[in-house]
This record gives sequence, structure tokens and C-alpha cells, in this order.
Amino acid sequence: MLLRQSEVEQKYRLSKTTLHRWLRDGKLTDHRTVGGHRRYDSAEIEALLSVSDGVTVTDKDVAISSRCSTQK
Repeated sequence: MLLRQSEVEQKYRLSKTTLHRWLRDGKLTDHRTVGGHRRYDSAEIEALLSVSDGVTVTDKDVAISSRCSTQK
């Protein structure tokens, strides 16, 4: 399925900068509409995400870290 840039940003939590870097590096291809707007293939993005971090998009978890200190 082809997605607009805003849909990709929202669905996969990717920034515009990341998408453009992937395009520049040849990792991602964009599809242009007649009006010149970019569309991205969701399957291609999901494949990139699974290769880049070793997990699929649906397997992502959130890690929370906190720092505790004691007063003396």
C-alpha cells in the first residue's frame, strides 16, 4: 500500500529527515504522483525497519529508564 509522508510519520513514528536520508542512501524508493507528491510503499518501510533493528514493527516495545540518586 502506498502511503503519504504524513501517514508514514504517524504510523511508523519516523521523521521526514529519516525518510529523506533513506531515499538519499538508496535504501528506500519513492513513488511520485502526477502532481509530484511522494508516496512510500508500506511493505518496503516495514522491511527496512525489521532489518535496521532486528525486530518487526509489531514487535517493538518501549523501554523506560530512570535514574535514582540518594542524598547524603
